[in-house]
Amino acid sequence: MIRKLTLSKLNLFIGGAAGLLVVGLAIEGLLTKPHLEEIRLLQAEKNRLWAEIDRQRDIEAESRAVAELLGAESLTHLTVPSQDDPIAYLNSLIEDAKLVRLGLTISGQKDIGSLQMHSYTLRAKGGFRQMQNFVQKVEGGDRLAAVDAFKIMPTLDAESLEGRFSLSIYDVKEER
Repeated sequence: MIRKLTLSKLNLFIGGAAGLLVVGLAIEGLLTKPHLEEIRLLQAEKNRLWAEIDRQRDIEAESRAVAELLGAESLTHLTVPSQDDPIAYLNSLIEDAKLVRLGLTISGQKDIGSLQMHSYTLRAKGGFRQMQNFVQKVEGGDRLAAVDAFKIMPTLDAESLEGRFSLSIYDVKEER
C-alpha cells in the first residue's frame, strides 16, 4: 500500500516539525540561560583577577627596585629605626644647640586622637643665638614638637641668658 504525500499533509508535517523545533529551542533557552549568566560572571571575575595579578606583579617589581636602591635584599629586611624617647630627643636638641640644661620636668601627658602628647618644662642656659637655634630645632626637627611658650631672662652672673621653655612632643599611639 502506497500512500501519497499530499500538499496538505506536507504542510502539516512541516508545521509540526517547526512547532517541535520552537518548543525545543524554548526549553533549551530556559535551561541554559542561568548557566550563560554564570559563565559571563565567571569570565568577568577571571578578568578582574588577572588585572589584580598584574597589579601585584608591578608592586613586587617596584618593591624590589626600591630595596635594591636601599641596598637591602627586600623591603621586608628593612627595619625602621626606633625613635628615641622624648627626653632623649630633647637632650639631643639641647646638645645640638649648645645649651646647658639646668632642669627638665615632665608637665603631663595627654591623648589627642591617635597622638600622645608629652609636655615638658625646660630650663636652659646659653646665648640668645643658641636659644633661637634650639627653638628652630624643636619646631623643624624630625618629630612633631612645638614650643608652646618661652621666657628668656638674664642669669645672675649676667654672662648668659636663662630660657624657660614649655614644650610639647607628639608621638603616634602604639596599637594594642
